[in-house]
Amino acid sequence: MVAFSLGFLFKIICSLGALTVIQIFSKKRDHKDFKKVIITAGLIFLISLFLTVVSSIDLIALMSGNLKESRGTCQVFVAESTAKGSEWLEIGIDSLRLSGGINDFPDVKEGTYQCTVKYLPYSKIVTEFVKE
Repeated sequence: MVAFSLGFLFKIICSLGALTVIQIFSKKRDHKDFKKVIITAGLIFLISLFLTVVSSIDLIALMSGNLKESRGTCQVFVAESTAKGSEWLEIGIDSLRLSGGINDFPDVKEGTYQCTVKYLPYSKIVTEFVKE
């Protein structure tokens, strides 16, 4: 129900944005880069809106306890550091690929384990990792 309402809200905001862009383009503007600026700003707005909706759905799932759970043979490896030096865990269970912060699970090392993981449904971020 909540996911439906967020999706509906996303569609309404996109429709209003499209109508606004059409209204802006229908008027004559003298600035040479006006259309490029409007298109770029609109694209950034849509990407930001999409990421906000996905994050909201994950936050609602986390707060309500509706996390997905998977069990099986987990293949864990530490992904290489980024420019800022942050590392993360990559966890594979069959064809499912998950990720999690290395600081969130300090006792988990690279290797293959029998495990149970709970994760957020859309971003696939692990919230709980239990070795069996």
